[in-house]
Amino acid sequence: MKIHFTVEINPEDVDQLFSKFAQILSEQVQNAATLNKEYYTISEVAAKLNIKQSSTLYNHIRIGLLKADKVGKTWQVNHKNLQDYVQKNIK
Repeated sequence: MKIHFTVEINPEDVDQLFSKFAQILSEQVQNAATLNKEYYTISEVAAKLNIKQSSTLYNHIRIGLLKADKVGKTWQVNHKNLQDYVQKNIK
């Protein structure tokens, strides 16, 4: 992401401006990371859905209720598949 802008400021305000800019940028990066996460581990899905045993999710993957991808030795659930699973199976 590139950000370009031009601002006229007093030299005395530079420190305050940079401090505020750093704060806003940090918040935006954190929000983007949270919103744009594409894949979740089974542990993350269990935590999000308040499911105490991950074996429930592994069983749902096995029988086709939850779509997931095997990446190495771990299962990953993409955001869209998680949304679909919640819509269809969580009441």
